[in-house]
Amino acid sequence: MASPQAAPSIDELEKLARKSRNYEEQYLLGMHYFNGDVPKRDASDALTQFKKAAKSLPKAQHMVGLCYALGEGTKQNDKEAFKWYQKAADAGDEVATFKIAACYEKGIGVDKSSTAAFRWYKRLADKNVREAQYKIGMAFYRGNGTSLDYAEAVKWFKKAAEQGHQQSQITLAGCYRLGQGAPRDSVQAYKWFGIAASLGNKTAEERMESLKQRGMSRSDLDKAKAMIAEFKPTTP
Repeated sequence: MASPQAAPSIDELEKLARKSRNYEEQYLLGMHYFNGDVPKRDASDALTQFKKAAKSLPKAQHMVGLCYALGEGTKQNDKEAFKWYQKAADAGDEVATFKIAACYEKGIGVDKSSTAAFRWYKRLADKNVREAQYKIGMAFYRGNGTSLDYAEAVKWFKKAAEQGHQQSQITLAGCYRLGQGAPRDSVQAYKWFGIAASLGNKTAEERMESLKQRGMSRSDLDKAKAMIAEFKPTTP
């Protein structure tokens, strides 16, 4: 078996990055500069490399946007950041896609639009990105950017919860506890609170105790505890 090829040194990257079409090397060099790995090089040098690589690489376009968003190596400019995130997102970069959705959600660098935010989060949710699935669940739960639909909210919370997204687990448990979007079910509520609590969430622990004090039967508690013990997060 061939041994894995060693990563190029920074000196090697600097030589390779001088060639106009070595986009990956330009991106990697930019990351070294951005992370402060090279003395006498800073974020402005990183931005120069990212812009070179951005001619071909969506991840480099995203990093250009991040530099503008943070004011790293250039003057802070939310509109310019959004423009570069848009380029990267249109080319399929998932991190940039999430940031475009967040920009629309909060009105950063673009006019606020819950409808546009929903549309961009949905792109990722359909690809099983759990953070986006939670956002879509909340959109249906609150009627932001789409119709109010508790059943649809529960569907998306469950998708994210099954992948280990803690806030989705807590919110899903609350839906079962209150009977929102699904029949009231103390076993399912206790299960999802318990799974979140196993990750150290204190709020979930308190909700579990509250359910017990409301009079869950021993058989229901045992059933819920067995579900918690058996739970394994799915992978996308």
